[in-house]
Amino acid sequence: MRWEWVAIVLVAGLGIGLLVSRQPEPELKPAGKGDPDKVSIKPIDLEGLEKEVHSHKGKPVLVEFWATWCGPCRSDFPKFVAIHEQYAERGLVCLSVSLEREPELDSDRALQFLRNQRSTTINFLWTERTERGGEGLETRFGYPGGIPYAAFFGRDGVRIAPADGPVFPKLELLTKVEAELSR
Repeated sequence: MRWEWVAIVLVAGLGIGLLVSRQPEPELKPAGKGDPDKVSIKPIDLEGLEKEVHSHKGKPVLVEFWATWCGPCRSDFPKFVAIHEQYAERGLVCLSVSLEREPELDSDRALQFLRNQRSTTINFLWTERTERGGEGLETRFGYPGGIPYAAFFGRDGVRIAPADGPVFPKLELLTKVEAELSR
């Protein structure tokens, strides 16, 4: 009976410790300052996306993968816009890559979504719906196969991986962005 109480106390202590040590996600709300008329979207493949990321060497680059058919992407996208609004003047480059199921048919829907979000980031529509494209996203961008997903590249052009798992918690991502901008 005594060991049972010891076990209960230990488990309760661990649970409380995890709850206390866990930091809340920062609140990120876009100001909505972007001009919808200046929002555009361009088709891109693996090679083009790699060139785009590397063309900004010397600046940190955040790449957000999303799609209009993805509910979590639609609800999370305003946070991406807020990050852009907050850090672009300090040098952060934000790229959005829409992974629509039918790029040719869904490009207008993706563009309309971006305009509604006032996303004046650099916006792309993924066109490389091939095995090579999927493998390239996985190996070069760390893409785990689910969206929304953010890949972050330091000033040196090298991808910075999340500390724990394939996806950045927002607080960790903002910490990495701040660190890169301060270098």
